[in-house]
Amino acid sequence: MYTEVRLHPALEKTLSADGDVGDYAAVRAQRDGELVLVVASNRLTPLDVRRLLGEVGTATVPDAYAVVPALERDRSGSLALGRVEKLLTGRPLYRPCPPETEVERLLIEVWEQALDIKGIGIDDDFIELGGDSVAAVEILTETEKRVGTEVGVDELFECGTVRELSARLEGKAGSGDA
Repeated sequence: MYTEVRLHPALEKTLSADGDVGDYAAVRAQRDGELVLVVASNRLTPLDVRRLLGEVGTATVPDAYAVVPALERDRSGSLALGRVEKLLTGRPLYRPCPPETEVERLLIEVWEQALDIKGIGIDDDFIELGGDSVAAVEILTETEKRVGTEVGVDELFECGTVRELSARLEGKAGSGDA
């Protein structure tokens, strides 16, 4: 069961201004209080939605989000919550996984800066986030400065996620290979 809630005005403004967003709503799950942004679009992917969320800052990012083909509203414009529940049942919700270690936290900051995306999770893939050789060089340089461990381009592409790269870096530091 869900209840409709109001989005942060900055997020509403960003979503309303995007021509590929057909409709959107924020709903709160009654079972656990999770705030879910539901975006109706036939063109946007979850990565596109994340980029939109990144434009407004992390304070306004919902707990999870989903892209659906359409949202139903009644004549008064109220969201048909029963339909939303059916749309979300069985549909994967994107939930960015937060950093668990200091190295993961530092890597998230570096990746967000290099890729110009806010709300990156530790299991998000570098390539899927739009990572390229230019971003890779920036990430490698800044990682060495901030973490104190050298990372090769091949390691970044091989690991692919903050979680895997962090484990590799922590393994290097523990073995003295830094």
